[in-house]
Amino acid sequence: MKMVPIKLDKERVLKYGVRAFVEIEKQLDTSMDKVDFERQEAIFVLLYAGLIHMDRKLTVDKVYDIIEKMVED
Repeated sequence: MKMVPIKLDKERVLKYGVRAFVEIEKQLDTSMDKVDFERQEAIFVLLYAGLIHMDRKLTVDKVYDIIEKMVED
C-alpha cells in the first residue's frame, strides 16, 4: 500500500486502506462508487479518512480546523 506524505499543520501521511474506505462510506452515508468527488464535504472526508491511521482521535471537524488555519496563515 502506497503512503503519501502531506504537509498540513505538521508532516502527515495519507494512507487509504480498508479502514479508510469504510470510514468514507460511513461519513458520507453512501458507497464508494457513488461518492461525488467534486463536493467540498467529500474532499474533507477523503482527507480525514487518509489521515486516521496516524491519529485515531482525529475527526472531520479537526481536519476542517487544520485546513482553515492553513488558509488563514
